[in-house]
Amino acid sequence: MQKLNSSKEIKELSSKWQNSGQKVGFVPTMGNLHKGHLSLIEEAKLQCDLVVVSIFVNPEQFGPNEDFKEYPRNEASDNQLCQQAGVDVLWFPTEEQIYPQGFSTYAQEEDLSRCLCGKSRHDHFRGVCTVLTILFNLIRPHKVFLGQKDAQQTLIVKKMIKDWHLPLEAVVCPSIRESDGLAMSSRNANLSREQRAQSAVIYQSLTAAKELIQEGKTDASRIAGEINHILTKKRLLRVIYIEIVSKKTLKPLKNIETGNTLIALAVWLGSIRLIDNIEV
Repeated sequence: MQKLNSSKEIKELSSKWQNSGQKVGFVPTMGNLHKGHLSLIEEAKLQCDLVVVSIFVNPEQFGPNEDFKEYPRNEASDNQLCQQAGVDVLWFPTEEQIYPQGFSTYAQEEDLSRCLCGKSRHDHFRGVCTVLTILFNLIRPHKVFLGQKDAQQTLIVKKMIKDWHLPLEAVVCPSIRESDGLAMSSRNANLSREQRAQSAVIYQSLTAAKELIQEGKTDASRIAGEINHILTKKRLLRVIYIEIVSKKTLKPLKNIETGNTLIALAVWLGSIRLIDNIEV
């Protein structure tokens, strides 16, 4: 595994890959890697000749009062996990390499980014689109591998690739969960023992919603109400949103549409913001 820090090195390697005809898979991360990230790396290895992983905690996707400084970082562990997973190139770019002095050009998706997480995290997806555009331009991968846990983000990235005619395919892989159903996330490391115990209710509420739908219930507001009822039983948990939307457009649904329904939610557990979703 090659471990890089400079954008010059990654650009030089990218040129070699393009000339060799090798198919490059890319897994963009913010580090503190877990089994969810490793599943993306595994799929990338199956579909591509080379796998590149980037680790960069992107300041542009954090709001002024969000957890940029507290976001968990563990470079030594990340390096070891990537080595064991068979990653070909691990890149730790610095903030100065991604956003050089005087940087003022941003990428913004104007439709899908306005709902769900975009309502309360106003510049979050602008930061995501901007950093991915830069990373795509430097690495020039053939495929980028993303997790279904970030369902809204995956749709936005796919839209950006389509709108800008990028020579790139987005591959979305299933969410990886803990034994109690909690979707794996780097932020989980910051949960206290009590918060972690209460976090299991997130997936329990989504499972209960799925069972209602399987029983024939189709009223979206009733299902969202049941999710809210289950979540608010936990005193440490505060609901940010519960939305039942089209999985293609993210537009709200009044009734469940078989094969086209995404149930998405976001909650606070103390100061930790967690998201999850299921497709129905």
